[in-house]
Amino acid sequence: MALFGPLLVLIFALSQSVRDVYFGSVFQHFDFFLIILLAFSWSTVIFAAVTLIRAPSDFAKLRAQPRSIVMANVTTALAWTSFFFALTHVDPAICNTIHSAMGPLTVVVLGARGVALAKPRSIGRVEYAGYAGIAACGGSSSAAIPASR
Repeated sequence: MALFGPLLVLIFALSQSVRDVYFGSVFQHFDFFLIILLAFSWSTVIFAAVTLIRAPSDFAKLRAQPRSIVMANVTTALAWTSFFFALTHVDPAICNTIHSAMGPLTVVVLGARGVALAKPRSIGRVEYAGYAGIAACGGSSSAAIPASR
């Protein structure tokens, strides 16, 4: 059981490598901006619908913090757009290495600047199974996009 965490990280890293090679191919055959438009539009629609169904009161919480919401969305859009753009022009292995390093690097930089990060709560078996399922699927639901015309 001690190797379960590293095994999940390995599965995640491998699945992301496959994702990046696939997306590299997609971005070389389809319009870059069309893919961004579709990705962000579908994400917005799906997550807004899920929130409306599961916790409609959360929208009131969002309205109370407009600056934080705008900043989170702008930085997320910038990060993913940069990643997609890089996949268009750089080898997928290089993109994956940089993209994989940005999360831990951001945590280290924020910690060095004194930003207190939340302590993780305990994770149950069902949540571990969910993470493993996401990792096994490559963390993406875009497998239906054909790689070539």
